[in-house]
Amino acid sequence: MKQSLREFAYITVTILACLITYFMFLGFAGLNSSIDINFHDTYFIFQSLQLIFIYLIFFTFIVYLIRVITIKFSSIVSNCIFMLSNILVISSLVFGLMFSYQLAGRTLYPPLSAVPVEINSSSGLGSSWYIMLCLCIALILLEVWVLKLTIKKARNH
Repeated sequence: MKQSLREFAYITVTILACLITYFMFLGFAGLNSSIDINFHDTYFIFQSLQLIFIYLIFFTFIVYLIRVITIKFSSIVSNCIFMLSNILVISSLVFGLMFSYQLAGRTLYPPLSAVPVEINSSSGLGSSWYIMLCLCIALILLEVWVLKLTIKKARNH
């Protein structure tokens, strides 16, 4: 009971710290607005609520990665929260990989007056796609390792 209460307090403080830092950067008016990201000649428009969830996922992942390393993976509840946040980070990165692969070498909405341009056969992904792929593989391996440690800890408990 004491450990569950401690983890509940820890996750609550993590979520509150995440929301406070988010609102420090965007302000409270940012909840009802959208955020425009200009990437080359393309605008991506996100609702700020979507960005809160992405920020919360990555913030929780980093906080719990530090937490489980400092307690040496001894808490089953901390390990489970870390594994959940790790799965969410992996799924976000996989979505980013698929999205960036679809956009590589393309223009979403070319102007109607533009002269047709030949698209080269190179993918145009650069090294960022491969870095994200390697990061996904490393996080999957980390997930399997932490799962193995958690199962071993649960059997001995």
